[in-house]
Amino acid sequence: MGNSLGGGGATFDSSMRAFDQLPAAAREAYRNAVENWTANAHAKAWKRGTVSPGQIVADVKRWNANELASRTAARAAARGPYKGLLRLPAATNPRSRRA
Repeated sequence: MGNSLGGGGATFDSSMRAFDQLPAAAREAYRNAVENWTANAHAKAWKRGTVSPGQIVADVKRWNANELASRTAARAAARGPYKGLLRLPAATNPRSRRA
């Protein structure tokens, strides 16, 4: 889960304000995250008292693990000398078997 699944219209300013409202341990987890996750949902839950700093850190760690696993799978599935970084059209790729 991250920004791509319905950030609720989060803007950069609202995300920064939400980040500033989090406890220190949660801010550290977001600061060291793999992606630029938005803190809006956690800040709302923190203000309501329905989430602890440890739960926020665990969520960010889970998101990081999922993102890294996804990246690793994408790298493992890559083929050819460029490992998926560059996909040349068949007509311009001399190694291609297609015409």
